[in-house]
Amino acid sequence: MNSYFHTLITIDALGDNFSENALNEIIKANVKQDSIIGQVFHNEYHYDNNKISLSNQYIKDQKLVCLQAINRSSIKSARKAFGRLIHSAQDFYAHSNYAKLFSTFLPNSDFYGSYPDCLCPDILNAKDLRSHKVYFPIDYLSIFPFLPKN
Repeated sequence: MNSYFHTLITIDALGDNFSENALNEIIKANVKQDSIIGQVFHNEYHYDNNKISLSNQYIKDQKLVCLQAINRSSIKSARKAFGRLIHSAQDFYAHSNYAKLFSTFLPNSDFYGSYPDCLCPDILNAKDLRSHKVYFPIDYLSIFPFLPKN
């Protein structure tokens, strides 16, 4: 529920490609995914609780919303959908064991050349691809700054 990292990643990836106003709209939609409602009721936003297929579909749905908004010249709506989409994409790498599985392929020297976007179909379809489990309500107690984090 810390928007800091989502904001940094988004600025780093997109900062040179969007106006300040457009980037702020994208960031606002991105970090809104971490609202209490988004955290408690929407595993698909975050690749939580092994809802990988549901999250993949959510990204596809947001891509469609984004494209439809562009076709309607509703650019602000497109930016919001894009912000939601990239939030989920960011959480895929942060909340799953994909990076660990990906690293097992490193001994193959041409692996990176084969998958420059780091999306290996063999891993995406692997039975041992997992995302983290959310322990409700324990995990959500972290929103209270006076409680210890460990």
